[in-house]
Amino acid sequence: MKALVLAAGLGSRLHDLTRDLPKALVLLHDEPLLGHVLRWLRGSATIESIGVVAGFHADLVRGWLASHAPDVQLFENPEYRAGNLLTLCAARDYAQGDLLICNVDHLYHPAMRAQMITPATHITAIVDHDRTLGPDDMKVTLDGHGRLAAIHKTLATWDCGYIGATQIPAAWQAAYWQAVAQTQARHGTLSCVEWVLGELVATNVPVHVMDVSGHGWVEIDEPADLRRAADFLRQRPPRPPL
Repeated sequence: MKALVLAAGLGSRLHDLTRDLPKALVLLHDEPLLGHVLRWLRGSATIESIGVVAGFHADLVRGWLASHAPDVQLFENPEYRAGNLLTLCAARDYAQGDLLICNVDHLYHPAMRAQMITPATHITAIVDHDRTLGPDDMKVTLDGHGRLAAIHKTLATWDCGYIGATQIPAAWQAAYWQAVAQTQARHGTLSCVEWVLGELVATNVPVHVMDVSGHGWVEIDEPADLRRAADFLRQRPPRPPL
């Protein structure tokens, strides 16, 4: 399985921390966020290669990878100020075969890794039931068979929350990329990666869900999230080599 880390955003809600630095390189426990994500991915023998899509100050991400993880493939999205679907599309040639898509600003507990990286048989959105969801959280409703029925931040009712990761098996790549094109045609350059899952459902392509509740994870958008992430990391086992 390949992993693709979306890491092109501005991280503007981190204020001064990302004025001259990409969000991927913001330090947490003396290591960039990107380093934490790579360690988590490398903890699974199932992950055969890792790609990263950078945007804002991509040159700095390239330099860090050259020094710390030269085997990771870097792609660049020059339109990083638009929706993050363009970030995914920047690595389309790489994003083939069994694929896990994740974000550079999401830190997952090691106990979630085995489940999240076990190859799925269908396109699978990874969710949990642990959180009280707010306006900025991606919400998911399920159909009568436990599959995804809708996904959006603006849903008035929901069953669970999306945790920023999706598996796309090789057998479903064509359907997924067709939905990417349909999403772009419908919503333009501001399209989000998550909206592709909704487009799949709208065209009768089943999207399964994987519930990883009970372990905990952190999304880093604001300075307060960095403090929460530091507490989260202190509760985890010692980090393995990068």
